[in-house]
Amino acid sequence: VNKLGGFPMVMRNLAAVGGWAYAAVLFNSWLWVFFYTNAWRVLIQLTHAVRFGPLHRIKICGEAINFMTPLGFVGGDPVRVILLQRYLTCKSHLSSVVIDRLLQIMSAQLFCFLGLVLALFIDVGIPSWMIFVFMIFYLTLFSFLSWFLFSLFRGKGQSVFDAIFESFNMRQYMPGVVAYVEALRVDLALYSGHPTGPFLRAFLW
Repeated sequence: VNKLGGFPMVMRNLAAVGGWAYAAVLFNSWLWVFFYTNAWRVLIQLTHAVRFGPLHRIKICGEAINFMTPLGFVGGDPVRVILLQRYLTCKSHLSSVVIDRLLQIMSAQLFCFLGLVLALFIDVGIPSWMIFVFMIFYLTLFSFLSWFLFSLFRGKGQSVFDAIFESFNMRQYMPGVVAYVEALRVDLALYSGHPTGPFLRAFLW
C-alpha cells in the first residue's frame, strides 16, 4: 500500500470509481451467487423440496464465511451444512453441499482451461509450452473430477476412499475423517439411480 501512495491514494481511487460502478460490482457479486444457488437447488430438489429464498440466504452466509476466513471452503461449507439442517433431513444435507462444491470446482477448472486457450492467441509473456502444460493439467483435473463424481453416483467412486484408507491406515489414525466419508457415502446413495441431466443442468448454472 505504501508503494502505491499510502491509504490516502487508495481512498481517492475508491472515491473516483463512483456509485454506479460500486452498484455494478455488487450486482455482479449477487448474480453469481444467484446462479450458484440455482445450481445447488437443482441438486437438492432431486430428493427434497426446498424454497429458493432460504437456500439463497444459506448460500450467501456460506460464501461470506469463505471470504472472511483464510480457510476458504473449509470454513463456509460446514456452515451451509449446519444451516441446511433446518430445512432438510440429516441424511441429505451433506451430499448436496459436497456435490455442489465439486461442480463449482469443475467449472473453475474449465474456465481456467478456456482462459489458457485464449492466451495462445494473445501475447501474455508466457511461453507456449508452459501454456500447454497448464492446459493439460487443468484438462486432466477436470476429467478426473468428472469421472469421480459420476462414479460416486453409480456407487463405484467409494472404492477410491477405501483404497486411501487402507494405504494410510486412516481408520486408526483419523477416525473423524473416516466417519465423515462414511456419512457422505450414505448420503450419496440418495442420488443413485437419478439421470445425469439434472447434474449437467446444475453444472451449466
